[in-house]
Amino acid sequence: MKPAAAKNTDTQQLLKTLRAANRLIEAASRGELSNRMPLEAQGKPLRGEMLRTARAVNSLLERLRAGDEETRKDGHSDLYNIIKNNDDGILVVDSGGVVRFANPAAAALLRRNAQALVGRPFPYSAQAGKLTEVEIPHAGGEPGVAELRATAILWEGQKAVLATLRDNTERKRSEEKLRQSEVQFRLIAENVADLIALVDLDGRRLYSSPSYRI
Repeated sequence: MKPAAAKNTDTQQLLKTLRAANRLIEAASRGELSNRMPLEAQGKPLRGEMLRTARAVNSLLERLRAGDEETRKDGHSDLYNIIKNNDDGILVVDSGGVVRFANPAAAALLRRNAQALVGRPFPYSAQAGKLTEVEIPHAGGEPGVAELRATAILWEGQKAVLATLRDNTERKRSEEKLRQSEVQFRLIAENVADLIALVDLDGRRLYSSPSYRI
């Protein structure tokens, strides 16, 4: 039979073990999973209920870490698929202006394969927070137009820029065709004797040819 002093010491050590376990579990709830419970106290190995508690907590933390790693892997996989299948060109450009990553859409827009882009200088000025238009190669030999947006990021712990390219070639061509149509319409309307007018659905006149004022 243990002396009272020894029992008191064991009780205190068990309480310390339980408090330590509680702190680790609270930390785990905040996502801090790197700690482990020691299996010894004051240079002596834990025994009995204290050892079972410490092992149970460590086992729980191991399972949480494994699950957290799996979650990260799933998250990385999902993110990679989003970037890979995005219609916009997405590139990572380091502080020296060198491409560190390019998705398939970026390679297609720049008429290069992704591997050939990586490690090469980015052909445009990508300033974080800026939105610009740049010329890109396009089918038929005529240059196309892309919207370039740049955002400051960290890539592998280093400052970099996330550059997105959106092909606006067809939109720009449509706008130019519309502008030319408007010019041609005005040219015709302003050089004929007949009255030409445009009105909206409420009957408000939007345009009148010069002949209306003669």
